[in-house]
Amino acid sequence: MTRVLGALCTFGAAATTAVTMLACPPASAAAPVDLMPAQLERGADVRLPHLQGGDVVDGQRRVDVPGRFPTLLGRSPGGYVVVSLVGGTWKTLRVSDTYPTKVLARGTTSEDVVLADDGFKVAVTRSASRTRAVIDVVATRSGTRVRRGVFAGYPRVLDLDGRRAVVGGPDGASRWNLRTGRTVAFDSGFVYRADLSSNRVASFEKDPYQGGCTSLSTLRAPRDLLWKSCREEVREFSPHGHRMVTQPKLTDGLGPTRLWQRTAQGRLLASYRVGHHFGRVAWESWRTLLLDTYGNRTWAVVRCTGSDCERASRLRPTP
Repeated sequence: MTRVLGALCTFGAAATTAVTMLACPPASAAAPVDLMPAQLERGADVRLPHLQGGDVVDGQRRVDVPGRFPTLLGRSPGGYVVVSLVGGTWKTLRVSDTYPTKVLARGTTSEDVVLADDGFKVAVTRSASRTRAVIDVVATRSGTRVRRGVFAGYPRVLDLDGRRAVVGGPDGASRWNLRTGRTVAFDSGFVYRADLSSNRVASFEKDPYQGGCTSLSTLRAPRDLLWKSCREEVREFSPHGHRMVTQPKLTDGLGPTRLWQRTAQGRLLASYRVGHHFGRVAWESWRTLLLDTYGNRTWAVVRCTGSDCERASRLRPTP
């Protein structure tokens, strides 16, 4: 791996709490790893299911995906769930090399479709009007709807498992019992990221365009603050929630040019920088990241364990 060393920024913990607060600007907290895909050593291929052209690749298994511009959401029983543009319509599909392709939803892009960690359900959010949204939970094996909910405002499903979902947005967040249909509000802020398996939730205390800061806490005790930042927002939680990837607050466009890897209490572990932008971010393990890294001329999937980085795919021209 190509190694880049930088001094870590340390953070102080208040004596009366276990909360660790951001104490220095992220841009100067550590010398960033400058990721230039063409200059990185080639390592092992990506171990997670991923897209290559029009196929899902999972080890030696290859599954064809119909349509164009596919997004892979993850594994499901007997196959994989993807969102693809088929015949001019966005479709959520379960694709497999052993079963026929099954349509799970139509007319919704990947931004509004969330796959449960176990792959058995997807949640599809549709705006029913300017003031409410309809969320359908669909079984990936049968394609049948198992639950429908109507929510005020502009919410979306942030995460779900077999029994429950977290629904959040600018008007607060709720836990949604998928068996009974009952919802319980737990946060009145702008909740934008949640992970049931790692017991993590991130929210803006107020409108981020008006100076709202990110607060990170646990789902079981949302008032118990783990970390706070007015410059960064949470991008991805690691398995078990001990680490996270953050990016500049209010990142828009193609994607950020900076990413930070931190502990759940905010301690900086590594900092990454790229010439063009970062795309997809995924955890290959509890400590190893996969970053779609777009340089000015070429892009590749880059694997980073801390500040040790290598290329995990072939080079492709940056579109």
